[in-house]
Amino acid sequence: MMVKTTLLLCVASSLIDTSSGFCWFNCAEETTTTTMKTTTTPALEAWQCRNCSQWSYCSEWAENGVCNECACPKGIAGPCCDKIERNRCLLEPNLCPPRSTCEFDVVNGYKCVCHGKGVGPDCREPGPCEYNPCVNGGVCREPSENVTFGCDCPSGMKGNLCESTTLCGFSPCACDRHKCKNNATCFVKGMSAIVTYSCHCKPGYTGEYCEEEMPCVYSNPCKHGGVCQVDPRNPMNFRCLCTNIFSGRLCEIYNPCHALASQCKHGSCRPVSENKGECFCIPGYNGTLCENDIDDCTPNPCEYDGICTDKVNNFTCACPEGTSGHRCEINFDDCLTKTPGVNACALRDRSAVCIDGLNSFSCNCSKDWTGEHCTMRMIIWEVIKSFNDTDISLLD
Repeated sequence: MMVKTTLLLCVASSLIDTSSGFCWFNCAEETTTTTMKTTTTPALEAWQCRNCSQWSYCSEWAENGVCNECACPKGIAGPCCDKIERNRCLLEPNLCPPRSTCEFDVVNGYKCVCHGKGVGPDCREPGPCEYNPCVNGGVCREPSENVTFGCDCPSGMKGNLCESTTLCGFSPCACDRHKCKNNATCFVKGMSAIVTYSCHCKPGYTGEYCEEEMPCVYSNPCKHGGVCQVDPRNPMNFRCLCTNIFSGRLCEIYNPCHALASQCKHGSCRPVSENKGECFCIPGYNGTLCENDIDDCTPNPCEYDGICTDKVNNFTCACPEGTSGHRCEINFDDCLTKTPGVNACALRDRSAVCIDGLNSFSCNCSKDWTGEHCTMRMIIWEVIKSFNDTDISLLD
């Protein structure tokens, strides 16, 4: 079947065998009219294929099992369904689980931001066994009816958290001397003849004496409405998801161009202080929002009364006859003749001086010549003049 379509050229090493029998990924785009091929087994040659993205499926098949059209889901567009068209958070209200907020994401289309202490893809709140509150080898038992949680203690240990020892020599006063902070629980550490003690921290605290508060649990270090997100690899590390008005590690840096950037018509916004931005215009425009086209014809740059037409950061001149150049600055020398070294006034009066004008010239004759172009001898003119007042220009 001959079709005119956008084709993708796959190299043999990048072909992927799919159940639908056409290759996708790693294809170079080209437009041509050709008979399309498919394969279910990668071969050592180049094949042409239609690239439907991972968000789509083929809705129209041509002959030989070739996809002519990719069907895109809501919010996705493009011939290959590879462009995000609209905010999926608005189109699909149930994208994110409860206890979370759906936010638009340029790369993935959307992202789910958990509320409060929620973690994981389902934004669930950490259970009591999440951080294993049982100590000294105790195993945390998940909550059951009317019971929050429990600890199965090893031999020699007892207590709700397996914090006490049944061995001789236990001294509860030793825990009093440990200055555990933030309501931490003091517990026995070790079961040897020399019994030591340590602090078991409440969720959200860490450190030898539970003196360090983990970020994002009880307080939000992110400023100006930023969302605190804990690094799952290191609970003491975090990052702030800032609004478009602020930036910086803690969303502490105000962006003075957040509102003005979209209003600069022919330029771009740049910060001029911590709280102020200004539009910097491209050449040819001015104004607070770069909305004014500068009139390059005021004053008129065209010489010899040429007619100026304004352009963007430029102009053109309609030059009068006898002139040329961008500004009509080149005036053709009307005194030139075909005879080198002889001006238009010196065809007879070799001493005459020619004065160039605009598409014209004038002559200054020597004392022995007269007339508009110095072509009449003075003595002849005087004789004629003595007889009557004949206009010299008629005899020239």
